[in-house]
Amino acid sequence: FVGEGPDKQMLQETIEGYGLQNNAVLCEFTKQPFYVFERSNLIALPSTGKEGLPNVLLEALAMEKPCVATRAYGMAEVVVDGKTGYCFPSGDVDALADAIVKIANSSEEEQKQMALNGKEMIFAEHDKAKQFEKILTLIKEKAAKAL
Repeated sequence: FVGEGPDKQMLQETIEGYGLQNNAVLCEFTKQPFYVFERSNLIALPSTGKEGLPNVLLEALAMEKPCVATRAYGMAEVVVDGKTGYCFPSGDVDALADAIVKIANSSEEEQKQMALNGKEMIFAEHDKAKQFEKILTLIKEKAAKAL
């Protein structure tokens, strides 16, 4: 778990209560999350907020990590069921658990393919330089028509 907030103590107690100290870690918020990705098998973002398309998903997929995320806002744009991970309805804890289990129960080869699919998608479709070029081209086309 990465981040800060009022639930930290409760999460720590829950981890200890279920004996998950070797499987779950609480990390402070960081603007450099790559060390977290390197230690993870998958990234879960059970967001109930209004993030749009969170950078953490783009970063995780670029780092070849399958993802599970809330099926809300722009998240399903990059977390594609069975291809780069799985989405679930916001607030549905059982569906979140099912999505994590689907990845955990996938073969090593299937997980590697999800990881590769995610990385390829991010570099093909979400590269900031390519996005800027598309926007610039669109602006130029619209400006030329207006003249």
